[in-house]
Amino acid sequence: MKKRITLILTATILAFLNVNAQDILITDFESPIDVTPYFGASFETISNPSNTGLNTSNTCGQFGRNNTNNWYALVDIPCNFTVPAGETRYLHMMVNYQDIPAISIRINNNTPAPTSNAYTNRGEWQDLVFEYTAGATDIDVTYIRVLGDVAYTLPGYVFNGILVDGKVGLIDEIIVNSESEPRSTSTSVDFDKSPSQHQVYSRNSSIIVKTGTNDAQQIKIFNSTGALVYSAKQISMEYNVAAKGLYIVKVGTTTQKLIVQ
Repeated sequence: MKKRITLILTATILAFLNVNAQDILITDFESPIDVTPYFGASFETISNPSNTGLNTSNTCGQFGRNNTNNWYALVDIPCNFTVPAGETRYLHMMVNYQDIPAISIRINNNTPAPTSNAYTNRGEWQDLVFEYTAGATDIDVTYIRVLGDVAYTLPGYVFNGILVDGKVGLIDEIIVNSESEPRSTSTSVDFDKSPSQHQVYSRNSSIIVKTGTNDAQQIKIFNSTGALVYSAKQISMEYNVAAKGLYIVKVGTTTQKLIVQ
């Protein structure tokens, strides 16, 4: 019996393990997370109503607005990552809206950053990217503040036109990395519930796979953007990654996420 499971590897866990990962998965809403709504916002975790295309995960977050006048309704999502001094990091968030929203995200309570790419695929999942650059000192981020639609200030948008009259916005698969390009393929993964005989682990900037069988298995490795970086039939193998971070490793029909140091 198969069950879709997504591992949440938070920055807190990575810090505990002393992993300096390029890609940090803040949340994919597959496990409980304490999201706090403010100023008339509503939020709940629901079954993904459109688990196709870029986002095939089981669950996602649903953002709504109880007070139609509060364009500034927002939710806080806890996290723990650092934007190093003088460097830039990109926050990626999958969104699915029935109309074109003006989404803004603050890190902590700093100046909000609009998305660097427009949402265009109404009713479909799309990866939005938000850019953050630190000044002379590090920015230690403990929460991200998501404003689901601040369209009142933008020409061409209808005031409160998105999150009213029962309309909601969906968000999912929030990650932070050094990649400015939006994800173009899914980073959600399926797991087989039964124990796997395959061994998959990282060591010294390498991904190591031991299938535990006498027959070669199809092994595929994807980076955090969903790009295929390795594919071959092997009994065992070691792949040296180009950059540290989050990878997806598929061995036969078994798939898992892996952080490479």
